[in-house]
Amino acid sequence: RNLSYTRSLFLSKSGFSKHMHLPSGDDDLFISAVAKKRNTTVCLHPKAFTFSKPPESMAHWWRQKRRHLSTGHLYPFGVKAALALWGASALAAYLLLAFIPWLWKIHPAFVGILAGRWLLYATFLLIAGWRLKNIRWIWAFPLLELLLMITQTRMHRLHQKEGAQQQW
Repeated sequence: RNLSYTRSLFLSKSGFSKHMHLPSGDDDLFISAVAKKRNTTVCLHPKAFTFSKPPESMAHWWRQKRRHLSTGHLYPFGVKAALALWGASALAAYLLLAFIPWLWKIHPAFVGILAGRWLLYATFLLIAGWRLKNIRWIWAFPLLELLLMITQTRMHRLHQKEGAQQQW
């Protein structure tokens, strides 16, 4: 919702024509296809922030997230790999949390790596929260991340079970 591109770039790449058949993700897929280091920048000015109205119910949120899954397979390998790596690191962190006493005995560096991941994540969230002027939920990020992982796993399994071609 906060992407920007020139009309000439949009028209020279045929806009959303390659993704018109999709229920969602056309904007992300377009940017993914045309964004290069030489033509892309990030604007962090507060006047450039875009806020979206959240779904009004959990059912609406659930449908929206499951619809987003229907386009995931179209993203470039690098994007999918980065997301998978982040998800794997989160899963490993929560699984290893149960073994901290044993990990400490094996080698304290394991605990340091685990703490380092959460420190890095917390730092990123705090910086983003300050820029967006909203840090009220930062304290709950470990629990929220765990809930998100559980929810996304459930959605992914349902999506695979029902088939990727279902219309939302």
